[in-house]
Amino acid sequence: MMNITIYLGPRTGSSVDATHIEKGNPGVGGTPFCMLELAVYLHDTRRYNVTILAVREYRLKQGIRFFQIERDSDICNVVEELKTDILILSQFNNRNLEVKIAKLKCKVVIWSHNYIFSHFCNFITNTPQIVCNVFVGKQLYDRCIDDDVIKKSTFIYNMYSDKFPDIKREDDHKTVVYMGALIPGKGFLELCSIWKKVLNRIPEAKLLVMGSGKLYGEAELGKLGIASTKYEQLLEKYILDTQGNIIPSVKFLGVVGEGKEEIFRKASVGIVNPSGRTETFGMGVVEMGEARLPVVTIGKNGYFDTVQSGKSGILSKSLDTMADDIVKLLTDHSLNKKMGDEAKRNNQRFLPSVIGPQWDVLLEDIYSDTLKFEILKPSRPYSNNFKWIRICISKIRFGLGIRYIPSMIKIESYLVKLLYK
Repeated sequence: MMNITIYLGPRTGSSVDATHIEKGNPGVGGTPFCMLELAVYLHDTRRYNVTILAVREYRLKQGIRFFQIERDSDICNVVEELKTDILILSQFNNRNLEVKIAKLKCKVVIWSHNYIFSHFCNFITNTPQIVCNVFVGKQLYDRCIDDDVIKKSTFIYNMYSDKFPDIKREDDHKTVVYMGALIPGKGFLELCSIWKKVLNRIPEAKLLVMGSGKLYGEAELGKLGIASTKYEQLLEKYILDTQGNIIPSVKFLGVVGEGKEEIFRKASVGIVNPSGRTETFGMGVVEMGEARLPVVTIGKNGYFDTVQSGKSGILSKSLDTMADDIVKLLTDHSLNKKMGDEAKRNNQRFLPSVIGPQWDVLLEDIYSDTLKFEILKPSRPYSNNFKWIRICISKIRFGLGIRYIPSMIKIESYLVKLLYK
């Protein structure tokens, strides 16, 4: 059998019970959750020996081996000891680990859950041990369509099991649920900035907040106990009353693992990262869709892969229109139900029975040295991430062979370097 090792990443924190990952995210970030889902799928096929590596302790389903390591750089020693055939890990920022991976004897798959930039694109492209880069969505794939890394890349959507096929909503027509980390980049501040606009039109509206500043590891929380002191200070003017208390319409639930579907089932509108800044897929959209809960978020980045705007949810054009879209779903009960049912149907695209075989084919092709790549046709909208410019550069670089023209990733990385010098 093929020996597959999956590294969950360097995040620290308390022990995680992932023995029943089929019941949903046990309260970890989206990337490790998706990796755990893949590990369970591969194990259950009985075609692979699966091992999980992590800095944080995980309790796993019986039959999946677990090794706890102290740091990133320990991966390579363990991988060699396990006689790994294929190592799967997400992108990282560790030059020492890059050097060690370039010396591995096994084949390496980078699973790009987040944005990658010039240096890491070059690392993937120029490292023979890395045989494939898998993007988690088509929009993320298209973002690199003009860079050399695309010739070593494909995309496979994240998988998600439908744990409640017969679930029924008890929509109360007033509850909005936000799910995500309470950190910059996840959009909670943006949601708070428009919440009073919602209250002005629907005074009885409630906002339930599932998440914490500790979702991605240990962090020092501020006096409110919800996020870092600096982030709490930004939130205060939106969520505190004149007495310094959290306003009655907002309730913080902390990190919720099992049981979140009950919260979704009784809610009216789901919200995930209204900024869209870090979203390459949007697993929260899929989790809410499982409970027939329609989502409102911004029309950017990976959300075009997971939300069928106007059908399974609403992708708002701006924060200004997002409050209107939330109110629309709170007040139009027929539309809300229709979109919720469509969100459930939309999730069929991400079932393990659909996504898992794509991984089987990829891993078999890698193992047998028969893997081939072709540049896939870009998907709409072409305005997302200036995709139309990337398409033009791709035609110049790969179609006309004028390779000295830099890709957009190279240009963006150079500009970021200048800005943060």
